[in-house]
Amino acid sequence: MNKNLTRFLGAALLICTASVASAAQYPPGPGGLFPDTLSIANLQNSAAVPFPATLDTVYGVRGIITGFDPKSTGYAFYIQDASGNPFTGLDVFTGSFNKQGAPFNLQLGDEVVVYGKKQEFQGETEIEGFDAIQGTDDIVIRTVSTGNPLPPFFVATTTQMRETPTNTVAEQYEGMLVRINGPLKVARTVGLGTNSFILTSDAAPSDSVFIDGNTLATYAAPPLNTPVFIVQGIVNQRTRGYRIQLRDGNDIGVNTPPNLIDAYPVADDQIKVVFDRNVTPGSATDVNNYSLGSFGTVDGAVMDGNAAAVLTVTNGLVHGQLESVTAIGGPTGVAASANNLPMTTSQSRTFVNRVLSSAEVEAANPDSLVPAFPNCFDKSRFAGAGGKFSGGQFGPRLTVTGTAVGVYQALYYINDENQALRGGLSVFAPTAPLQPGRRYRLVGQIQEFADFPADVQAVVKPFEELEAGCTAP
Repeated sequence: MNKNLTRFLGAALLICTASVASAAQYPPGPGGLFPDTLSIANLQNSAAVPFPATLDTVYGVRGIITGFDPKSTGYAFYIQDASGNPFTGLDVFTGSFNKQGAPFNLQLGDEVVVYGKKQEFQGETEIEGFDAIQGTDDIVIRTVSTGNPLPPFFVATTTQMRETPTNTVAEQYEGMLVRINGPLKVARTVGLGTNSFILTSDAAPSDSVFIDGNTLATYAAPPLNTPVFIVQGIVNQRTRGYRIQLRDGNDIGVNTPPNLIDAYPVADDQIKVVFDRNVTPGSATDVNNYSLGSFGTVDGAVMDGNAAAVLTVTNGLVHGQLESVTAIGGPTGVAASANNLPMTTSQSRTFVNRVLSSAEVEAANPDSLVPAFPNCFDKSRFAGAGGKFSGGQFGPRLTVTGTAVGVYQALYYINDENQALRGGLSVFAPTAPLQPGRRYRLVGQIQEFADFPADVQAVVKPFEELEAGCTAP
């Protein structure tokens, strides 16, 4: 799961500061006994000497990047020692700052050196920024080399990767690449959280392995009893036990069709559709495989990477109306590259039509300004329910544009170029830092947050979050 941003009160910050003051720093460690930089194993293996405590500062931990958590608001990536030995994988938690974006542009296979503070999150060891506060960007990351081969997968059994929190084998491979060969099958899909499922093996002995298709990627749980011939990913630990996190839909071998997981405008006449795994270009660019809720037409389609396509459409709708796109299931539907299986059932996604200005997003919903509405609440018409003096729900997916004009820690500000009234939004924890003076297209959802009249979640890439503040009328 993602680690959501925590807003601390001043008193809480003072308590945090006091606890940090007594922590040790490596190197040189207590008494200056450890002059050399530490390895990942020093942070993961309790039998290692030295073994820093939680909140100790560590300088210069080195590893190769094996995967990313690209979803806001808690970004992270994983590093691993090239040896593939036990206790050599680690979560690097970067808080509200996604290091895949500029100026870092980190990629799989980059060897990096990380400087920060050791931390534990629900049992998972990680390194994060020096002040242990998610909203400040004080972790230090230095790139040593690029294009390195990924460390080898540890090929495990279901027993070695069973979910139970007492599993001492899985603990050794926390933060590391692991693979389980089949035959396996989906044994459970309910009561596990979004996009999560349990795999077992028909061959005895077999234990339950928790597969997480939500944290590092968006991968819908396959139907019950679906055969799986291979699964791989990065092991992590949560309160309920250990799990394998899929990095994308290509980390699991299953004879099932792809799923439509996202759709949003990228221009007034273009919609990007995103699938949960690589799809065949021929099927994904066939305009006959799509339809619009408005009964408009899909006039063209081109690939955008291996798992997405951009559709050119004509629908006659104005800015701000709801629209939907459907990937049509059937024998000639969009097919997965790995197995050439087409989507058997149609799947749809709803969004706000066309690319909006900041002023269009900020405009108050007239219904919220009438006396009958509680406290005459000035609220964006694109926001979800609730929000005054408490976190509101998210509205529908939308796209907004603006020019970056300022930044404060993880909070960025964009304005409409014409400086229209209500033409400013604040952007919280985007997937890439916004550079003042540059124009951005952001996709996401609007939320009324606490006592601010309008907060927006929106994207430079999919899954970015925005917070928008507006003034009273």
